[in-house]
Amino acid sequence: DVYKRQNILRLLSLNGSIENDSFCFERLWSTPRSLRELALEYLAGRNYIAQGEAKERLPDLIYEVAGILTWLLSAKICLREAQKMYLTETVNKEYERWRRFLAGLTAITDLSDDKTPNRKHLKRPDSYDIRSVCRITGILFGEKKRSLKDFNRRSDPEEKKLLKKLRHLFPAEIPLLEELIEDVINYDYNILSIWTKACFLRDIKEISTENLADSVVALLFSPEEILQEEASRLIARSDQKFYRSVYQRIPEKTKIRLDRIISGESEERELLYEKTVFLSSLFPHILEDELLNLAENIKYLRNPGNGFPGTEEKSIIWILSKDTSEPEVLILNNGDSDYNNKVSFDNEPGFYVLRLEAVETFHSQYPERSFGIIRYIDDNEK
Repeated sequence: DVYKRQNILRLLSLNGSIENDSFCFERLWSTPRSLRELALEYLAGRNYIAQGEAKERLPDLIYEVAGILTWLLSAKICLREAQKMYLTETVNKEYERWRRFLAGLTAITDLSDDKTPNRKHLKRPDSYDIRSVCRITGILFGEKKRSLKDFNRRSDPEEKKLLKKLRHLFPAEIPLLEELIEDVINYDYNILSIWTKACFLRDIKEISTENLADSVVALLFSPEEILQEEASRLIARSDQKFYRSVYQRIPEKTKIRLDRIISGESEERELLYEKTVFLSSLFPHILEDELLNLAENIKYLRNPGNGFPGTEEKSIIWILSKDTSEPEVLILNNGDSDYNNKVSFDNEPGFYVLRLEAVETFHSQYPERSFGIIRYIDDNEK
């Protein structure tokens, strides 16, 4: 799976060689976005500079990424003008993440001179040379740094100026909001994150078109539980006929969970979206898409009675509060039965419980991201 492939790249980074460089360079064209980013991180850490045939291949990849950035820029402008500031911020995170990837690609590309063939001499007519790369990076990285004041404005003239420049290289029009929403929901998972899709689904008030209905219903069969949940919530506040139309095709295990959402039985804090927002407030340095792995292992307990089931092993217990203040934290050790004296089980907002085994799994998947979580546990362990 993708985590095993990521760990292979991490092992290669410990033993740099020409063969390993070549292997990691090929991973820049991998389908999983995280794998491409890790491979680039390895190459940049090795001060790798592409030469020969490798150098000739990079301009096309740079242009592909620049095209994604152009589309994201047009999406930001659309959302800002619609005063969808939370979604603007969400898309901006995607923009900055792809911008960092582009910066990494240019770092391993020798831009000092152009020894690659001119575009017309390359095998494919849609290929680009280093001169073209210098032009596009000059546009994107010549952009002035945004201030918080700029970001919160309904209209950002600098963004529009940037898009105008990019239009000479990429077809890019500011989309209508309705079109953008459908595009985001259906976009490639390896270009836009699962979290971004979930944020858009939560923002939609109701299903207003047949095309949107088809896209949302399809997400009931998504392998991603958060998209199943948010699609179900959107259907519940629109028209349950969309759910009934595919009810018989939904797997039984999934149906039990989605039925509770459609009927309104599920509490907000049970949902993966809310659990991820909660974790992100504690660990803002970790991408929400990565935190989803932890969120899926959190149990929400409203009335645990006389104890917490499944806490025979180590666990983190968050005692939730009614407001947005930071919750109390309790770290349970093996055989620790003294928590009965530390917790009032009638806490109305309830509790989040996360077994530390899930944190260990997260560490094996994202070792670079997990140290903040481990430090958090150490700081709260008593």
